[in-house]
Amino acid sequence: MASIKLPRMPIKPEAAVFGKGLDTQTPPLLAKAGVLRAARNVEPAVEGGVERFAGFERYDGRPEPWRAQFVVLDCEAAVGALAVPGATVTCSPSGASGVVIASSGARVALTKVIGTPAEGDVLTVGVTVVGTVADADGPTTGAEDNDLQAAASSAYRADIGEVPGAGPVRGLAMLGARLYAWRNTEDSTELALWRASTTGWQRVAMLWEAPFSTGSAEWAEGAAITQGGVSAAVARVVLESGDWATGSAAGRLIVTEPAGGAFAAGAAGGGGAATLTGPSARITLAPGGTVRCVRANFFATADSAALYGCDGVNREFELRDDVLAPLEINAPDGKRAKVLHAHKSHLFAGGDGWLQHSSTGWPAQWDAVTGAALIGTADTVADLVTVPGSETSAAMMVLCTQSLHVLYGSNSTDWVMVPLSTKAGCWPRTAAQAVGVLAVDTPGVVRVPSSDRYGNFAWDVVSTQIDQIAAGCTPACAVWLPRRQRYRVFLADGTVLSGLVLGERAVEWSLLDFGDRVVSCAVADELDGDERCFVGTQDGAVLELDVGRSLDGQPLPWMVRLAEMSGTSPLTVKQWRAAELVADTRSPTLIQVAAEFDDIDLAASDPTLAAVQTLGAPARWDITSFDASYWDAGDRQRQRINLEGQGTAVHVILSGESDREAPMRLQHVSLLYSPLRLVPM
Repeated sequence: MASIKLPRMPIKPEAAVFGKGLDTQTPPLLAKAGVLRAARNVEPAVEGGVERFAGFERYDGRPEPWRAQFVVLDCEAAVGALAVPGATVTCSPSGASGVVIASSGARVALTKVIGTPAEGDVLTVGVTVVGTVADADGPTTGAEDNDLQAAASSAYRADIGEVPGAGPVRGLAMLGARLYAWRNTEDSTELALWRASTTGWQRVAMLWEAPFSTGSAEWAEGAAITQGGVSAAVARVVLESGDWATGSAAGRLIVTEPAGGAFAAGAAGGGGAATLTGPSARITLAPGGTVRCVRANFFATADSAALYGCDGVNREFELRDDVLAPLEINAPDGKRAKVLHAHKSHLFAGGDGWLQHSSTGWPAQWDAVTGAALIGTADTVADLVTVPGSETSAAMMVLCTQSLHVLYGSNSTDWVMVPLSTKAGCWPRTAAQAVGVLAVDTPGVVRVPSSDRYGNFAWDVVSTQIDQIAAGCTPACAVWLPRRQRYRVFLADGTVLSGLVLGERAVEWSLLDFGDRVVSCAVADELDGDERCFVGTQDGAVLELDVGRSLDGQPLPWMVRLAEMSGTSPLTVKQWRAAELVADTRSPTLIQVAAEFDDIDLAASDPTLAAVQTLGAPARWDITSFDASYWDAGDRQRQRINLEGQGTAVHVILSGESDREAPMRLQHVSLLYSPLRLVPM
């Protein structure tokens, strides 16, 4: 049938606001404008629009690359040949110094600057004069600023090392201003504990322990313990039963390496009094395991907050002030916990088929006489999360691999374990309290929102928009970032699912691509009052997310492909004419623009379409590149983009790749078109 011609019509606009997240499932005609059909390294922003993922940088406690500063010195004449990148320049008479990151003509840029260079300073490398400063604050263009920022970051990045040892990083935890990491030693004979410091990763020494009983006078931390000619300093007192006032205290003393030999069974004195029930021995951690920690404060003093951790292999532990004190939780058959959680003044431990807790207020006491208890679960406990219930107080969600339960009550006298589901479950290390509990299960990402249904909670899948990716995935771990409202799931294949949580049921998804970095563990918490997110990788590095401008110095590629835009009439062939893009940029940014015309049966037209759903693939391979816009530094900007072609619909595709551009936000795109004719019927 011949096509039907329409009268000439004026140019019409159509707009799409970015910010609906990734949706690979909704049929084309039902997808809302602004929905992303494919995406890479962009995330829906809380404030609207989609923002490019900032990137990540390696971390070991030394000055971070993303905080790198630089100064530009304009000299009176061309600088000497010795002022090459990497050279250290000294300024006299100001006394300032710095490392050269760029040098051209009479201009030299420095980073790692100590002091303040001044006009008239003579620059020397060693004893050789290379120039004299005419302007100590030389101006730069936006493009120069990008380049110098990248060079300065690279200079700092080179100083930062991975966690020493072999294999993946096996755990991360934050407490106050400290970031801890666990990794097997180089010879894989021990699991080593490391702490980030201003000089890099520092190994935390394992101390010694000595069991005691009939304690009648408690040692203060730092006090001396003596036994004949053997002495040490007490770093921690682990009270497991009894009372000092009645002379019945029993437990273990964590001490520095004894001088004069080893402590033996028998009376000990010094700053306290007790009977040692066995010889002292160095604390060791067997290799392997997956370390998981929870932060808690059982004693309500400013200095008593501690990390409580387990790894499924070694004894559970308390970690405070770089002192690791093993705990004896008396688990069934000597098994080790897979997860710990602090709830209602108890330390809970979960494992294969069991859940138990400490005495009230005493994380090192696990005796039923003083209130500890064991609860059967008949399933492996994967995660424990405190949640608000419909009762008057908080409950604890017990998420197992094949079942869900809720624990109500306050202590062992009134606990009530209510089964929630015998079909739904949870992958370990994926549960988070985020407007309900989010976790990963076989159907994908699921949420348990508070409800009056099904025992006060209801179970829902919230990743149906990306079902092809999320269903059946294998997660390594997940984190919740409350200030960013993001729930991120790190999959075993390197893919990262990032969800912006907007309400009780709304989650907008995106995908992140970390290149060849595969995450083995992650932690998100406050470090010195700031929300920070760190991940450990399979190759032993610790990376801080959402900082910098690159993937640890490597280019950061990004791409978005919008759902089709058809001018509300998918049966009308149109002449597409131009596009206007609105974006917020913080540095000069190159955005490449391309388009696909007509509605394409993607699966039929190209059997390799599945690559669009996997990270690391190019944006598309069968599109036409129409334009590339270079955005200057500044706030919101509009740019007219050349976009011409005919078709009933168009997919707009935006992309970029850089190791030096600051993150930007895409706000909306508007298209201009003219209707031409109806498609043949």
